[in-house]
Amino acid sequence: MARSAHFVQFFGTDSALAHSVSDFFVEGLRSEGTCIMIGTARHRAQVAEQLRARGYSLGPLVRDKRYLVADAAALLQKFSTNGQIDVRAFDNSIGTLISEALALGRPLHIYGEMVGLLADEGHSHAVIELERQWNELAKRLPFTLFCGYMVPSGVGSDTWANVCDEHHDAVGALA
Repeated sequence: MARSAHFVQFFGTDSALAHSVSDFFVEGLRSEGTCIMIGTARHRAQVAEQLRARGYSLGPLVRDKRYLVADAAALLQKFSTNGQIDVRAFDNSIGTLISEALALGRPLHIYGEMVGLLADEGHSHAVIELERQWNELAKRLPFTLFCGYMVPSGVGSDTWANVCDEHHDAVGALA
């Protein structure tokens, strides 16, 4: 059985998100791990800026496959249509990405906001289904996944309770 962790944090500002994600990645980089940033262009840029401000040169990290980036919307399109999750396509795209990163033999830290994009579109059912697919993947592959949601979004408070139930931990009430 894989040893994985899956936690969530809700954010009120982009700067709070960038700070928390960069803290998470610094932890991964210090442990000689690989970090995967699955986010929007704005958040990818903000996290990169935070890492550079902390003394990390991203060029060598990218070249050594210790810092990988993916566009959340583009990746989401590979397995989701109109708020419906295609489980096989999820496994083919996300499962392959994670397996390839794990083949490098390093601990894996992933930040993802694809679920947040689904929430912003009001796809409550798809949000929970995608969280469950991550949990299924975590049964087979070892990684630490940090899910971020910007609030408010297009889903109600009942969805947030279900989101929290799908994670090992919910970090902070709102950053």
